[in-house]
Amino acid sequence: MKTISRKLTTLQLVCAVLVVAVLYTLMNVQLSRRMTENFMTHGDVVAAALAKSVEPALVSRDLTSVQSVLDATLSIPDVAWAYVTAPDGRVLAHTFVPRFPDALRQQMQGLQNRSLITLPEYRQPVAIFEKPVLTGIVGTVYIGFNRTRLQAIS
Repeated sequence: MKTISRKLTTLQLVCAVLVVAVLYTLMNVQLSRRMTENFMTHGDVVAAALAKSVEPALVSRDLTSVQSVLDATLSIPDVAWAYVTAPDGRVLAHTFVPRFPDALRQQMQGLQNRSLITLPEYRQPVAIFEKPVLTGIVGTVYIGFNRTRLQAIS
């Protein structure tokens, strides 16, 4: 009797461990997907708000105010950098110190609304969100979000 009881107990433990492993895996995948969706939504909202914030300054060609808004944007969690371009692609204001990286200019050609790139200086992937200001008539806003915290949680 003891061997049958021991075998049943072992079988129950193995089944319990398998159930826990499957549930953990499913929850991990589901939560990772949801966190990534929330991260992307957050990036879109911040980029849209930034585009709306710099709109009056771009219309009046007040680049000092544009730079001030960009500098304030760096206080938002996970924002790595931001910059604004003119309709012709010329960089009007940016948060890079001491100068705008040429590697970013090359990588940004052909990218769409949302992109993921890695700059040599940062060594971490950055999610980039692009938003036109007044449908691109006065410029475009680009904002880079550091994904390190998102990847650490996943």
